Amino acid sequence: AFFELYNLAEETAMKATEAYLNVLLYQKYVEFAKQNLQSHEKMYDQIEMRSLLGADDQSALSQMKGRLNLALSNVESEKNNLQDKWTEYVQIVGTRPKDKLEDVNADFVLPASYQEALDFALANHPALARSKADIEQFKLQKRASKSFFYPRIDLELKSDWSDAYNDGLLNLGRSNQQTAFIRFNYNFYNGGADKARMEKDQFLRQGADEHLELQRRRVEADVAFAWHTYQSSAKRMKHLQDYVDATKETSKSYLQQFQIGERTLLDLLNTENEIFDAQKEFLKVKYQHILAKYRVLASMGLMLRKNKIKVFTDEYYRANDMNEEYVNHLPEKNQEHQERERDKRDSSDDMTEMRFFKMNNNLRPVSSNRRESM
Repeated sequence: AFFELYNLAEETAMKATEAYLNVLLYQKYVEFAKQNLQSHEKMYDQIEMRSLLGADDQSALSQMKGRLNLALSNVESEKNNLQDKWTEYVQIVGTRPKDKLEDVNADFVLPASYQEALDFALANHPALARSKADIEQFKLQKRASKSFFYPRIDLELKSDWSDAYNDGLLNLGRSNQQTAFIRFNYNFYNGGADKARMEKDQFLRQGADEHLELQRRRVEADVAFAWHTYQSSAKRMKHLQDYVDATKETSKSYLQQFQIGERTLLDLLNTENEIFDAQKEFLKVKYQHILAKYRVLASMGLMLRKNKIKVFTDEYYRANDMNEEYVNHLPEKNQEHQERERDKRDSSDDMTEMRFFKMNNNLRPVSSNRRESM
């Protein structure tokens, strides 16, 4: 149950992180859209002035007005997208923060290589630990079902003592009686129920083995996807930053050339839109990179530990002190679970075939209408 809860908490933490980053990303998109609108409004004022002075014709003003309306539409579109991301965030987290979300500084250190991350995930991921625990459970269950094929021996010890009275209610003394029974039962067939139970447990064990293999493949795929995205986005960020810087320089040059008549209005407008698109693409890849780093953590089962998030269980509350570090040590917890399961198997091997022991020790007085002689 612990590993199932821990795995669910890991997945929820990853979803919350992704929703948080999406809100941050689309907040930036809205800011860029507003900056792009301001640039278009400034250009519109210049074109309008040039048109009044006769430097530009009416078609240039109409073209500028169309681009201005497109910039206004982009702002509204990004605002709407931001509200969608807020809705997704509240759906996962449960509430919308009162203050503005702080930007994320994902400066934590990841493993040096993909193989190192994969090895750690295969050894410590809670989904795999849960599947392994299920296998151990079905092993013990099969061992218990096998015991029904052996004889059942019941040892019953009984002791009765009571006071005896005659008709004149004279106490005749105390009556004591002890009995011992050894019952030997062996159901050779039992209607096929024992055999069916064994087959069922065998199928359950096979299903658990297959589920473990599926989970192992899933963990491998998650680590590979997250790691390759992390590596690729880091390289793309550098190229896109250079692209944004170059586009801004181009826009400045085009503006100067437009003022002396060497560039058209369409050239200038296209560069402004290119800056807007370049900034959006860079920001998108930047947050993809941050999200990929968190996905690497999640694929290794370390999402909660790295962010110092505690999973409170009944076992935690039964621990010594609420301030004591008790959870979020997945490898240690996994080792403890394996040791407990090993102790269970050892205890099961040491059991004898005497499965039940009963002892009845009854003390009851004998009433006047029920007597027992000495």
